[in-house]
Amino acid sequence: MSLPTPSVTVVRGRTEDCARWDAYVAAHQEATVYHLFGWRDVIEDSLGHSTFYLMARRGQDVGGVLPLVLIKSRLFSRCLVSLPFLDYGGVLADDPTVERLLTMIDGAHGLLA
Repeated sequence: MSLPTPSVTVVRGRTEDCARWDAYVAAHQEATVYHLFGWRDVIEDSLGHSTFYLMARRGQDVGGVLPLVLIKSRLFSRCLVSLPFLDYGGVLADDPTVERLLTMIDGAHGLLA
């Protein structure tokens, strides 16, 4: 018999989530320094891009993160990119279900407004 697992909720990471976000990144074997929450401020303040740092939660536990940056360009219009101008980025997740939820970027999340 398996125990029920708490449902996963995707939320937009806020400044007050910084410590939990960074603790998750520090413990994840595929993480890079560029996944840390502080890069959000660097990208917003230095480059002027909007960021959407998505965090998956199971209850109060972090189950995954996906840092996204909105790039506006005359050539490419608007697109979301995970950590542009840096060597590494992308989703970090505990399992494929969480990864799928974080990468299903459409209006359903309501987090990109």
